[in-house]
Amino acid sequence: MNARLEAIVDTLRRGIGADQEADLIGVLSTGERCYVALAARRIDLLPVAYSHPVEAWHRLEADWQRAVCRHNDWPESWASTTRLEIAVNLHRLRIALDAAGVPASTLQGTDGIAERLQYLVEERDGLQLRLEGTFGDTRRVCQASNR
Repeated sequence: MNARLEAIVDTLRRGIGADQEADLIGVLSTGERCYVALAARRIDLLPVAYSHPVEAWHRLEADWQRAVCRHNDWPESWASTTRLEIAVNLHRLRIALDAAGVPASTLQGTDGIAERLQYLVEERDGLQLRLEGTFGDTRRVCQASNR
């Protein structure tokens, strides 16, 4: 975060008068105001358009969310992931699906992952039907063994 916003957060946490608060936050953009209010734990300072803390949280980019987490001693894992992190995670998922022998998809991105996961669901359902045909209702057997 930048030094100007950090100074505003620190000042608000120390406590100042209402006139000084108005001077500090009046010049901030909507995103900056959301950040400052959440980081300073001053929900009353959120902009009208983002008056609920959850709305304000989702207005922030991932790096701003992580900064809010640091100010409030929250786990940084609560922050949204960046596009790069999402792309890396999708790539890892594709590798795992390849290793499991799940057929590739012609679709891109999350649609391709969803199609491949649907394949796994259909395989599971087909195996369940085959087991029921061979051994009867396996759900009762599985439920009884879990007791």
